[in-house]
Amino acid sequence: MGFYAERVVPRIVDLACGAQSARPLRRRVCAGLTGEVVEIGFGTGHNVPF
Repeated sequence: MGFYAERVVPRIVDLACGAQSARPLRRRVCAGLTGEVVEIGFGTGHNVPF
């Protein structure tokens, strides 16, 4: 992987997916999850608190 894929893209994804405006949606989507949940495409982990 090159510099862009290793250093730039992860930061852009983290900023884009970590927007405060997405928190209510994440909370609503994750509200009904119980038991052991496997998140495919864990990414930067913004769903973990929910």
